[in-house]
Amino acid sequence: MSANTNHSKKNYIVTNERGEEFLLPKYAATFRILMDDKDTIRDVLNSLLQLDHDHEIVDLEYEFEKPIDIFMPENDPARLDVWVHTRDNRYLNIGKRASRMLQKQTSLFL
Repeated sequence: MSANTNHSKKNYIVTNERGEEFLLPKYAATFRILMDDKDTIRDVLNSLLQLDHDHEIVDLEYEFEKPIDIFMPENDPARLDVWVHTRDNRYLNIGKRASRMLQKQTSLFL
């Protein structure tokens, strides 16, 4: 039997064999809740981008883009746009989608 079984009607909640419930961050609702904090975004991006102390993100601004999808409304891909300032004075625009947050695929726009 799988360690994660889904006993909930909400597909972003899974229950393990001990009955503990977990939110899956790849879904838009969970992603927005977990990532709606500057410190969390900074720490995740510094980790994903493997930035050392001399190049790490020191400040940022962010916003969630809510695309309108008239064909498949249940597919709600949350996109997070982040504008960062690094310790070595670089300015980056980083875009992440909830469904790819756990993968090392980050779009950088300079």
